[in-house]
Amino acid sequence: MPVLLYGLEACDLTRAQLSSVDFVIVRAGMKIFRSSNRDLVIDDLNYFGLPLPSLSLANRAARLKRKLVNTDNSYVYRIVS
Repeated sequence: MPVLLYGLEACDLTRAQLSSVDFVIVRAGMKIFRSSNRDLVIDDLNYFGLPLPSLSLANRAARLKRKLVNTDNSYVYRIVS
């Protein structure tokens, strides 16, 4: 998961792109759990502490923005705010 999500919090992804990232994890979960039921696989992934990447990316992007707003670097601060 870290390799898949690396740096994506800095990108402004569309809904289609987020869906594509989610698809990778759901499809891998389908193979691991030997199930073709998408909802069941998503529930299983959540049970094991692996939320969909689209949800993780929203949290990671918010955390990155908070860090950048609180930076001492005036150039970064002007870009973010």
